[in-house]
Amino acid sequence: MKTLRAWVAPPAKRFQHMRIIFPLLLSQLLMRLFHIVDNRYVAKLGSSFLLIHNIQFNIVTIGQFLGIAASTTALIYWNRPECRDQQRSILSILVKLSFGLSFAIASCVFLFRHQLFWHFSIPKELNDVTILYLTVGLTNMTLTAIFGCLDGILIAAGKLRQAMMLSCFMMVGNVIGDHLALWILEIARGGPEEQAALAQSLLGIGLTTTLLLILAVGWAKRSLNSQTCGREKPDFIALVKIWAAEIGVVVVRSMAPLIYSLQAAKVTGSGSFLVTYNLGLHIAFIACLPLGASIQIAVREASRQDGDQPLLHHRIPPEWWPNFLYFGLFPTVFFLLLSLLFTQDLNSFFYGYALPLDHYVFSRLFFLACIVGQLGHIFAISLRAKKLSHLVTKSFLFSDFVLHLSVVQILIFLNRATPQTLGLAFIAFTSTYFLITYFYFTKINKIDSLWKIFDKGRQSRMIGSHYD
Repeated sequence: MKTLRAWVAPPAKRFQHMRIIFPLLLSQLLMRLFHIVDNRYVAKLGSSFLLIHNIQFNIVTIGQFLGIAASTTALIYWNRPECRDQQRSILSILVKLSFGLSFAIASCVFLFRHQLFWHFSIPKELNDVTILYLTVGLTNMTLTAIFGCLDGILIAAGKLRQAMMLSCFMMVGNVIGDHLALWILEIARGGPEEQAALAQSLLGIGLTTTLLLILAVGWAKRSLNSQTCGREKPDFIALVKIWAAEIGVVVVRSMAPLIYSLQAAKVTGSGSFLVTYNLGLHIAFIACLPLGASIQIAVREASRQDGDQPLLHHRIPPEWWPNFLYFGLFPTVFFLLLSLLFTQDLNSFFYGYALPLDHYVFSRLFFLACIVGQLGHIFAISLRAKKLSHLVTKSFLFSDFVLHLSVVQILIFLNRATPQTLGLAFIAFTSTYFLITYFYFTKINKIDSLWKIFDKGRQSRMIGSHYD
């Protein structure tokens, strides 16, 4: 009973942690809204320009994922005792890795730009403006990867208010810049230069983002340079391995929904199942924001204590657990339960979408699966803190790519792909992820325990031989 009370005890410094978690939540929300604002302004230019923008948006999203991988690596390394004299070197290495990979991807996309335009049926008369806008987008992708890396290091360094101020600055600057870009169109509307003004407005929206990202990167870099210390070289190979493992996680988590969307078109049932899935995914993302922010803080704190933070095997929970439980896991599970119980009302209120009757079961099973999946993140925190990110990658790769997508494809082949069976497939995916992360975690803890017993035995023998 005492052990249970220790694990569910509320955090001692609740208001202090609220001041930490709120800026991080607001920062993440604003960065997600950043591109939605662009989308709404570009929509006023017409469907052709909206298509061009959405091609660029998908490319910029790659930069976001690369930034997430670098920022997670920074959270794992930054506050570890052995890395405090290596912070400046870690900063430099992660920025260079983010720039190098994003630049390589941008170069490949630019080489195949004509095939890209052909695939999306871009009108030939818009080829010139599309090439210019694509170039701006590729630049933004590289800057986004660098900014994502620096934003994660700001969080690791405890500069959460500065991260929030950067997000607010970018959001306000984005709205002002987009207004000015559309002002060019309003001046030329109805005249002979209207078509040229449309292209200029589109480029103005893209270049606004470029300018804001340059300023944000410069601000973040200057802030970190002034307060980071230590030029000792870290273990470069180990650092790159963890970064590569985090790249693997974001690749799996970004590609799986895309492939699943292609499979969703084959589902038998009334209405568009793809719409139901995408809107459910969006609601789940919003519901999981508290957990996402808390995971970043938990990884930072667990890594600061050298990853020696076992769960469920000791009577005393780790220091980061109460804040993670009350400010991350509980709110997210609560919001997901609300989504499960009121899925029809949420779809109708936020999106004006009437959920088909045969999609009700899928929607509820989907949110139940999301709850199970969040429990798996508990063990992923400790695995990352122990520099075992490759095990998290393996967990996602097997449960999402190998199991989930394969089961869905088999259901499609057998003509059994209904909303109900796909809901059960989601539960199988998240349950497998939970079980695999738990298995890896318990296995690592047993190995750690054996090494501790071995070290104690060796130390006692050394002491005994000393006295002999």
